Amino acid sequence: MERKTVFRIVIFNLILSSLITLDILLPGKEDVISELNSIYGFTAITGSNTQKPKMDDKIILELTNGERFRIGKAPIKVYDKGQKIIIIKSFLSNNVNKIKVLDKKWEIINVGLFSNNLLLITFLISIIVNILNIYIKSKALNIVLVFSMMFTPILFAVYYIFF
Repeated sequence: MERKTVFRIVIFNLILSSLITLDILLPGKEDVISELNSIYGFTAITGSNTQKPKMDDKIILELTNGERFRIGKAPIKVYDKGQKIIIIKSFLSNNVNKIKVLDKKWEIINVGLFSNNLLLITFLISIIVNILNIYIKSKALNIVLVFSMMFTPILFAVYYIFF
């Protein structure tokens, strides 16, 4: 690939990656103390194609006041109905990345999209590949950059729009 094209792809990927990273690293906004109703997961079938239906796995955190939030990962520990909880939403996207649960003391639990380690590692590899492409010219790095160019916008859309 031409160096100018590689540079444009890298800049595009780094802008999207930095927006995601900024949203994760900035301190979130805490809601008021609420009571937990349940945390449950289900699979929704979406789309009208009966031959190959699209499956959408969702994990929902539901409060006793009826509010529901989509989370990326259910906490390992099972919490009782009525347990005190504070929802911490991210600064830019309003995603629920963390929750505080009162269990003798306030515990902070990561429940966001990037609490999935495989997704986090893939995202970090994508950032490293983009940075390496600024300094090193290699055909293999260009191939990985193309995969990164596909992965980063999809992840950005999932994080900001769908999730």
